[in-house]
Amino acid sequence: MTRYCPACHRTEEHNRSVLTAERNTCPRDFFELTVRELPDPIPEIFSGRFVTDSCLLPGERYQIFKAVEQATGKMSMIALLPASDTDTSALMNFAQKWSDINHTNVLPITTYGASPKGDYLYVVSPYPHGQPLTSLLDEKGNLATELAIHLFLQLCEALEKIGAAGLIHGNCMPAHILIAQEGSIPDQIKLSCMSAIQRFLKPELRATEISPLYLGLEYFDPKGEPDETTDIYSLACVMYVTLTGLPPFVGKSFEEIRQKHLEEQPLSLRGAAPDLAIPALFDKITLNGLSKIKQKRQAGARVLKQDLISAADKSRIYLPTYMEASYEVKPYQAETGGFDTVARGAPTAPPVEQAQTQPAAPAQEPDLPPESRAELEGKVKDLRSHVYLVTTIAVGVLIGLGVLLMYEGPPEDHAPAWKKLTWTVDMSNGDNALNSRNLEQAQKNYSNALEVARDIEDGGDRRVKTLRKLRTVHEELHDKKGAEEFREEIIKFDKHRLEADEAPAK
Repeated sequence: MTRYCPACHRTEEHNRSVLTAERNTCPRDFFELTVRELPDPIPEIFSGRFVTDSCLLPGERYQIFKAVEQATGKMSMIALLPASDTDTSALMNFAQKWSDINHTNVLPITTYGASPKGDYLYVVSPYPHGQPLTSLLDEKGNLATELAIHLFLQLCEALEKIGAAGLIHGNCMPAHILIAQEGSIPDQIKLSCMSAIQRFLKPELRATEISPLYLGLEYFDPKGEPDETTDIYSLACVMYVTLTGLPPFVGKSFEEIRQKHLEEQPLSLRGAAPDLAIPALFDKITLNGLSKIKQKRQAGARVLKQDLISAADKSRIYLPTYMEASYEVKPYQAETGGFDTVARGAPTAPPVEQAQTQPAAPAQEPDLPPESRAELEGKVKDLRSHVYLVTTIAVGVLIGLGVLLMYEGPPEDHAPAWKKLTWTVDMSNGDNALNSRNLEQAQKNYSNALEVARDIEDGGDRRVKTLRKLRTVHEELHDKKGAEEFREEIIKFDKHRLEADEAPAK
């Protein structure tokens, strides 16, 4: 028996850490998990050439097995589709063109064909030593921008090569984006065809068999015309989940996810994950790629690649390159500046000699010996010093506290500290009320926090975080209209924020 998520293709083989025994739904897209036991047709189809190691995807009409080649001991991935449910000629044409591609970021097809009985079509690829992108996301939640862009550029390289072969991938699912640890560079991407060949199931099966989570938008419409921008849409979905940890659209059924892709506008990356430091330029690039209108997306993988490199340069992010890459990036060179200091060894003015005056001799008390008087004067002097020190510290603390509360911070986070503290307290109280299911109190606390957030000039980060909390409260109150109003406000505000972020770069 194998458990897996039909939406994101997480399986117990690669994602055991999140698909725990007590879970009934996927923690990443909230889709109901499926349990299935499959027969093992691999030895029969290949006459013993391969021996099955495990099942990587136990789909109803589409399965992927990990198998060992008997002669070499090497691991392979074998995808099986029922011939009766598949457009055979289209699949064979796709496999033939893919097998001619030779690129470091494209996982090759080593063989393809039909089973001896003609009931299955199969595609075989090598199984690289590493892990799928889903496993890395399970481990880290989301990826830092520097690592994510390194992966995106490699995916652009792969899609560019695939497009040059006259093919469209169309379904860049993280479960089928493999991160090999045996290549010429760290974190080397290998884009597999295993999610792409699902598209060759017959049209009447696509609605129930092909996950729309990362599918190119034009494949949602039977009359759609897929092209290079279709791959951009699919890759933008991958960029979204890699940077935020969640796909742009989720749902409890394939149809619900499909409708969201077709009708809803996604939240911006910073709107979906306000606690993460995602540079604004990458937010803009991803949302452009997710445009419903293909003309508004990047024209192809080459254009997207250049946009990513340019955004990294403007955001001061260093990008590693490698010998096989078609692009070359230079390490970021920080601006240098001088220090207004006096050079060591420079002559300095001699100290002003103070006039030496002979202090008047202190009056001697006849009844107190000199050593006792010196001891008493020392103690008085020490006590006076301590009083001065304590007084100075107390005054300094009071002044410092006042200055701290009135300090308005840098331009990118500008407001008195007491106001920021007030917002934090309101949000904390709201969180406590929400966790204890006191929804009315939570709504009151978050509303107070929203009023304070409007006076803080932080690029809208606190405002978006508060709006998301208010949306959650209305969802818990089953106020669908109110929740949708807050969602629309977030989208509208993010649109203005992205336009403002983009303006200086134009």
